[in-house]
Amino acid sequence: MQFFATIRLIFNTLFENIAVKLLFILLGVLWFFATIGHIHASSRSDQLPGVCVFDIDFTLQCDGARAAVQACKDAGFGLAVNTSRDKTLAYEFIYNGNLAAKGFDQDFIDIALKLSNNEGPFQYKRSGRPRTPEEDRQTKSFAMRNIAKYYGFKLDDINSRKLILFDDMKHNIAEIKPNRFDKYYKSRCHTQPNGECYFDPKSSPAQVSFPRNWKIYSGLWIGNFCNYWYSSYYAAVDAQVMIDQVLNNQVNDIDYPTDDYHEHCDEHDSCECSYH
Repeated sequence: MQFFATIRLIFNTLFENIAVKLLFILLGVLWFFATIGHIHASSRSDQLPGVCVFDIDFTLQCDGARAAVQACKDAGFGLAVNTSRDKTLAYEFIYNGNLAAKGFDQDFIDIALKLSNNEGPFQYKRSGRPRTPEEDRQTKSFAMRNIAKYYGFKLDDINSRKLILFDDMKHNIAEIKPNRFDKYYKSRCHTQPNGECYFDPKSSPAQVSFPRNWKIYSGLWIGNFCNYWYSSYYAAVDAQVMIDQVLNNQVNDIDYPTDDYHEHCDEHDSCECSYH
């Protein structure tokens, strides 16, 4: 009898230890999903007021561009690059140290190097095939959409206007930003399981939402050949104006900066300027 009592005691002790371990494991799992797991599962867009997206040639290349990048960082905005360069030339801007010199930190550069197939915040023009006719027509907006995906903004949603493209080419801004004459279909759109919206699923490939997503972002034409962004002051002014529009939910349709606008800012010697 003593033998069986001893065996019973051993099993009871083991069971209690296992139960305690399982309890601790369960509590650990619950803690993970309540804290760290929740953080990772949450969208990047929930943590960002917006994203500043920069072209490279005659934009980030400009002497004053670093001030615009810094203004975006100070406002808590995410950063991205959207260039018409091909992959080799685009990544050359990273390898030669120019991107870091403009204020992009090492974390961004590491992500750009890791997600090098248009999956992350560093977007370039894909060369070769397969490429869709829609992608050819929407080079910049196609990339804006990839950036929206990366940062977790809802696609085909007005929330995407929190993404701001700074570019030296007017037609690039016109491609991604609506104007007063653009109309959007009010009918219910077709949706894919991942929530992407297609007006015509038969003609729209899996990667592109057309036409509803084509011109839904924000943007600013910064002038030709760095004629304004040669100055850190002007670059910071331009960035701050667009940041304020996003923060105040007052994003305007296409509106290009003028000499009068920059002269007005000079007179007031501040970045608290607005377009006229």
